[in-house]
Amino acid sequence: MSAKAFSATSLLMAGALLTAACGGGAGGSAGEAEFKFRVADSYPEQHSIGKATIQPFMERVEERSEGRIAFEYYPDDSLVAAEDIPEAIESGTADLGNLLYIGNLNPLLYVVQLPGWSDDQTVEASEAFFEFAKTNGPTKQKFEELQTVPLFCITTTTYQLEFADPGVDSLEKVKGKVMRTAGVVLPHTIQAIGAKPTDIAINEAYDAFNRGVIDSIALSVPSVKAYAFAEIIESAIINANLGGFPVCYGISQKQLDALPDDLRQIVLEEGEKVVAEAAEQLISELEADLKDWEEQGIELYEIDDEERSAAIEGVEEQWIRQLEEQGVDGASQAVEEWKALLEERVGG
Repeated sequence: MSAKAFSATSLLMAGALLTAACGGGAGGSAGEAEFKFRVADSYPEQHSIGKATIQPFMERVEERSEGRIAFEYYPDDSLVAAEDIPEAIESGTADLGNLLYIGNLNPLLYVVQLPGWSDDQTVEASEAFFEFAKTNGPTKQKFEELQTVPLFCITTTTYQLEFADPGVDSLEKVKGKVMRTAGVVLPHTIQAIGAKPTDIAINEAYDAFNRGVIDSIALSVPSVKAYAFAEIIESAIINANLGGFPVCYGISQKQLDALPDDLRQIVLEEGEKVVAEAAEQLISELEADLKDWEEQGIELYEIDDEERSAAIEGVEEQWIRQLEEQGVDGASQAVEEWKALLEERVGG
């Protein structure tokens, strides 16, 4: 087992063992659990998304199951590389995990990167996205092919713009910036606002910043601290609202089916709870992080909403066209499904 692997609720389980030793309690250690699941995660242990999603999920499932389910958690690619997690779940190398790169297999999941919603709608957007992941035809088919069930899907808060130099307070000053981006929709958006998107792995972006390979990043505010970017950015546009990033964790269909009904219900119920709770936590972290940025002297700017909307007006059509050229079926319909689900929750 990796040196980074650990039972998700070490203190809780230790307490359960102590209780059992004293003659009471039904809890047990990971070694005594009826079902032990290996959890593959790409995020570092202290990443805001992992702390808001998979970590509380594991804790609550272990607690509600009274130790009958236990987890071995492998953060930071310590079981398999991030891009290999979907196949690792299918093959049995992992039992559940972060499907960060399932978007390479099913790019329709990147609908959440379409701009047009704001940070204060992250809960509604996450709920709409989880529903989309479970109901969109091509997406359901891909999960079935991978023999994986989505436990929960959320979107990050929206992507904002962070810069190595001070005074970037308008879209005019964004033009020509070399910007690290992620996903398949965001590069279209970054080009639309006049910057130059570049695909650099997130764990290499800090060094790229320092060496001048890039001079800006597009990233959600709560994710900035996980990679220490706040140490080097000088200014930020905090209402760019360039869509979120899809985050899904899934479990092996085989492993889920092997659970008795009561435990399967616990797992699915706790997954459902994660969606709104994680989104609310990320919004709270965003607000706290922006206060920290101000205290650190990072310059925070807002741009005109109409100017931004005009600049990114054609992004949706560009992405749909790209998918159609790549032979992806149902792109236009998927976008309409996503927009309808989001509008239903936001209330128009």
